[in-house]
Amino acid sequence: MEVWFAIPSANFARATKCFAAWKAMGYKTAVLIDKGKPAPGNVDLVLEADPWPGYCKSFIRLCQAIGDADIIVTGGDDITPDFKKKAEEIAEECFEKYPDGFFVMQPTGDDMGTRYKICASPWVGKGWIKRAYQGKGPVWPGYTVFYGDEELKDVSSLRGVLWQRGDLLQFHDHYSRPDGPKKLDYQVKNDQYWIQDGILFNSRKAAGFPGHEPIGDFDKHAQEEVKAN
Repeated sequence: MEVWFAIPSANFARATKCFAAWKAMGYKTAVLIDKGKPAPGNVDLVLEADPWPGYCKSFIRLCQAIGDADIIVTGGDDITPDFKKKAEEIAEECFEKYPDGFFVMQPTGDDMGTRYKICASPWVGKGWIKRAYQGKGPVWPGYTVFYGDEELKDVSSLRGVLWQRGDLLQFHDHYSRPDGPKKLDYQVKNDQYWIQDGILFNSRKAAGFPGHEPIGDFDKHAQEEVKAN
């Protein structure tokens, strides 16, 4: 089983430390950074972007560059892996439940209050990566920073392939915690996208998340419409 941890990052020191933890648990690592910036350590694949395309598009690019992995995990450089199980063991459990790889699995052992509302550090199987959103990527590209993780949770739940696992803990050392780190400058800057991303999410949710249909189901429905007409 080939499992990658792939994220965008703008913090060299924190990403280097983060990737070391993931590699120690059996993951390959990939990062998207601003063009011209030094790459963090402990990383197997580096992509550059100018300008930064936003979080969801960054993840899509990383998935495309990685290629045929069994599972790709994303999140941020403030998230650590579950230290009780190696990557391959968790991957085998995922494929035992979803043999075609069409799934989203979110560890929920962390005690952040939003853990059941979003997929902040999801595992996406190769079937989901290839088929979701009509084959255009594992997440909706329109969000800049926020709400993409909430849509992923809602859409995978809608398709019946969301697995929330309370037995796995991926700790999120988020600035919103009472004892969390200070919000970084780029995170302060990102706050400007909260309203516009929220408007997009609410409109997409009200419309049933158009374009989320996976390859296969989408083709079948299109063929049925052609026959009906």
